[in-house]
Amino acid sequence: MGSTAVMVREEGHQRHYDGWRIITSLVLDGLSSRHTRRAYSQALDEFLIWFHDDPSREFNKAAVQKYRAELETKGLAPASINVRLSAIRRLALEVADNGVMAPELAAGIARGDDRVFSHPKGQPCWSGTQLPERVGLPTLSIAQFSGPFSSTC
Repeated sequence: MGSTAVMVREEGHQRHYDGWRIITSLVLDGLSSRHTRRAYSQALDEFLIWFHDDPSREFNKAAVQKYRAELETKGLAPASINVRLSAIRRLALEVADNGVMAPELAAGIARGDDRVFSHPKGQPCWSGTQLPERVGLPTLSIAQFSGPFSSTC
């Protein structure tokens, strides 16, 4: 597979994110499907561009949730958002495995409780934290839990 380095134009200069290429290579090398590798490569490159738009941004669960919200605002389909989030979760685990991030931070990102589920147009959508309630499993009350709730998509 070719280089996954991202080139970002900044005032006429191209910057290569070599460290990013190394980490994304670790993520992509663990995938058997070439289609998944391509999708994850694109997803991680897009995330890197978004991530570097704000120099004060840190790679943590809050940043990933903000990214997810921005993807939803752009009108991406739930499946497209989930692919991007899966790639980012895998990235978090990889950087933790390689000592770049604390395992607790990576676990928070990788838990994946912010998945988006598809639904018929006009119907409510539920985040991953609401799924147990939808299938009849016991859940915490709103007072006990403050998760990412959305009444419509």
